[in-house]
Amino acid sequence: MKNKFAIAIPTYNRSEILKENILEIIEELKEFKIPLYISDDSNNSLTEFVVKELKKKYEGIHYIKNKKSLGHDKNCISTLMLPKEDYIWYLGDSLKVKKGMLKKILELIKEKEYTSIILNTEPDRVINLSKKNYNSGKKFFLELGWHVTMTGATIYNRDEMMKVFEKKKHIKYLGTNFPQMGILLEMALKKNMEICWSNFKVITTNKKKNGSYWEKDPFKVFGEDWKNFIFMLPNKYSDSDKRKVIKDHSRKSGLFNLKYYLLIRKDRILTFKYYIKYYSTLKYVSVIDVKIIPFVLLIPPISLKIIYKIIKKLKRRI
Repeated sequence: MKNKFAIAIPTYNRSEILKENILEIIEELKEFKIPLYISDDSNNSLTEFVVKELKKKYEGIHYIKNKKSLGHDKNCISTLMLPKEDYIWYLGDSLKVKKGMLKKILELIKEKEYTSIILNTEPDRVINLSKKNYNSGKKFFLELGWHVTMTGATIYNRDEMMKVFEKKKHIKYLGTNFPQMGILLEMALKKNMEICWSNFKVITTNKKKNGSYWEKDPFKVFGEDWKNFIFMLPNKYSDSDKRKVIKDHSRKSGLFNLKYYLLIRKDRILTFKYYIKYYSTLKYVSVIDVKIIPFVLLIPPISLKIIYKIIKKLKRRI
């Protein structure tokens, strides 16, 4: 009997974290015979060695090493193309899956044929939104468009995903940093679609994760790229809705609020040059008025470092 569900992981130079995360669910993978596909874009052989060891514990692990680095977006597409199962969970390599959740996902898949299934995190990334099904792509976009930026939030119906690939609708999203989301939002516009918001608190970030690629240049990835990607979406998503979703990501993820600006000023990421470069983009994504940011820039980074150290000490004493 054909497996209905598979997990697909794109990975880049996170061999030990990947190993730890897989080991935590490997017995459940074996129990339910869930195939695991790994697309390795690393510039070393450490992940290949780790996977060889993991395959001794579970033969259902399928591994591809890219001969030449594909980069974030192309490796995303390559990863999604690997499984042949009905549903594909596109999972980030730094994310842990909570025990017992694979069984819940399999039970949900048996309910009916969904266009996609959307998952939550622990602690809640999406709050105050109970389990529901969406029959409107526009409503889904408005309520959860900001959330599905997260690699690991989405389980794709393969047949519906392949229709997007066959029509080459995914190509325009390459180079945006959000191709997986572009595919999902193209799928969401089909007639008779049904997207399930499960509200399952399934994933947590491995605490050993040492930053994300976007943190070195947040204004580029979740500023300029994010804004440009959203406005690239089909016109069936209205301009006003697009503007709302752009801002929602900042508001609900905690990016580009006053606290965040102080943090990246402390780390010397936020400079006057940086501010001027992305000024026009910040008007779309910033939670606070962009005219306030120059006042943050007047604070020396060393002063903020001292303040943060004092706050940390006080928290430890409390």
